[in-house]
Amino acid sequence: MLALLNCYLGIALLRRSPADLPAGTSGLFVAVAFATTVYVLVGGIGGDVANALSRSTLDLALTAVLLALTLNVFGVPERFCQAFSAFCGSGAIINLAAMPLMWRLASLPEGVDPGAGYILPWLLLMGWMVAVQAQILRLTLQTTRAIALALASGYLVIAFIAFDIVFGA
Repeated sequence: MLALLNCYLGIALLRRSPADLPAGTSGLFVAVAFATTVYVLVGGIGGDVANALSRSTLDLALTAVLLALTLNVFGVPERFCQAFSAFCGSGAIINLAAMPLMWRLASLPEGVDPGAGYILPWLLLMGWMVAVQAQILRLTLQTTRAIALALASGYLVIAFIAFDIVFGA
């Protein structure tokens, strides 16, 4: 288990590849459980665990569908387990890194503007996430950085739209 967590960390730090993960579904289940647990833990800091679980479910389902479609278009659907495990595991690591920011935001009084001090760290986390997802896509699809970055950015835009439609924010 520790080796698997270390691999997720390596992927999140752009040092490891999705190919370093186990190819079967057992690693996939561990990654999904890890991602869901961390997502609910971080998203539930404000107290709304049910909302965090709903958001986690939408995020993981949307990522799985978009990834499966992308892999099919590129003709490599057999790489789904490793790629989705990499998305989930590295995403959980990035969410753990977001915890201090979420604690600070949760401690602000209701209606107080968080200000610029929170925007830059949030943008850095989003940039890190897109960079990691682009790296996973580049290695999985064996494509260029530009195409992988365009795909990862597209995932982010689609996710923002989906969250806005479903949750209103």
